[in-house]
Amino acid sequence: KLCGFSIKNQYIILFKTVKSGFSSFHSDGVKYKLGQEVIAPDWKENSLLECGEGLHLSPTIQQAISFNPGGIYLACRVKLSDMASLPAFAQYPDKIRVRACVPLYQVNAQGEKIEGGKI
Repeated sequence: KLCGFSIKNQYIILFKTVKSGFSSFHSDGVKYKLGQEVIAPDWKENSLLECGEGLHLSPTIQQAISFNPGGIYLACRVKLSDMASLPAFAQYPDKIRVRACVPLYQVNAQGEKIEGGKI
């Protein structure tokens, strides 16, 4: 375990909210499809920016919803090596900047898997 996360084969599960068209709330060009890797088009590994320059996901579904309520909720697999460190001055410690993720399944507002959820 790392900071309360269960690590399996160097991956963790993080949560993302997306718009009804399964695109990012902040970039219509970034689409999320189940089982398909999503790569941040603006990724900068050593950036000191907290916003931008990567995909943004959260450790819990409640934290993800706090950024974009009313969206579609996804559980995503993230490789530990694709995660960026938070800057020391982080104003939003409830989100994690990553290079890439794979949406695995839809979840409800409690983080429970929705059977038959499709993207």
